Amino acid sequence: MIWAINKDGGVQDLSSFIAAWVTPRDLEVQKLIHSAAENPEAKSIGGIVGYQNVKKSRAHNEEMVAPATNLVYITRHLRQGASLSGALKFVSGGANNDINFYFLDSSNFVLFKDGKSFEYHIEGLRASSGYHFNFVSPEENDYYLVFDNRFSTFSDKRVGIAVNIETPLSQKEIVELQAKAIYETIKQNGMNYVNTTVSFAPGNSQRVKRPSDTIKLKGGNCIDGSVLFASCFEAIGGFEPLIVITSGHAFVGLRTWVDSNNYIFIETTAVGSSNFEKALMSQEYVFSIYKEGLKFIDIKKARELGIKPLT
Repeated sequence: MIWAINKDGGVQDLSSFIAAWVTPRDLEVQKLIHSAAENPEAKSIGGIVGYQNVKKSRAHNEEMVAPATNLVYITRHLRQGASLSGALKFVSGGANNDINFYFLDSSNFVLFKDGKSFEYHIEGLRASSGYHFNFVSPEENDYYLVFDNRFSTFSDKRVGIAVNIETPLSQKEIVELQAKAIYETIKQNGMNYVNTTVSFAPGNSQRVKRPSDTIKLKGGNCIDGSVLFASCFEAIGGFEPLIVITSGHAFVGLRTWVDSNNYIFIETTAVGSSNFEKALMSQEYVFSIYKEGLKFIDIKKARELGIKPLT
């Protein structure tokens, strides 16, 4: 038997066969992982990297046109370590020097004004095309780009603004990107949910497909899908998957880092009909919905207890 841990800390035993059916070395699973490594979400962090520390950022670029007849505030929320680059691209109805250009923190402290920096975090310069600066946020905060028309006579003045934000990825986001790559690859393979009865009650038997069979048949019930996803996750070096059992249902979980008590959960039955974002469930959501009878089959713990994959 293996240990299943309830969210209240209680320990119960479950049938060991479920962990044994999680087979990361299955040839079909390995093929799927290879395909997932080519998914754009995975390639954005260098492939399927497991729990490695990957220094990657998510870029957000935007260009906008704002009237500058009055003060124009553009608010952006920056995570600690995020960088924001801003530029005044063009001005119609008058010259660039008719515009006051400020960058403020949430307390309205001026960090940058008209080509001059007031904090060491900013490198600013005056260029012929306008004002440019780059800022690295020392803490999570709101920041403001402010444009002020000095001469109200230019009532038709318009300002072109370019903003680029580079946000560092958290450990959880790195894990989610890889989980999304796996999910989308399984979805593209044509996987569908097959609604068959599932019972984990004492005295009842529950048939479970091997992951290779689920892949070839392009379908399975909740436990089949959970075993397939857990097999894929365990095949990624270092990933620590869980199979979560509730009354008549099962889904898969994944630690957000090595030995972490934080998890993401995936409703595997959604793979045939929904995108990853809809299938993804937060830890808070799962624990609030399933208030009783939530059992974790920890695959890492099962291996430590001697329960090995069938193949």
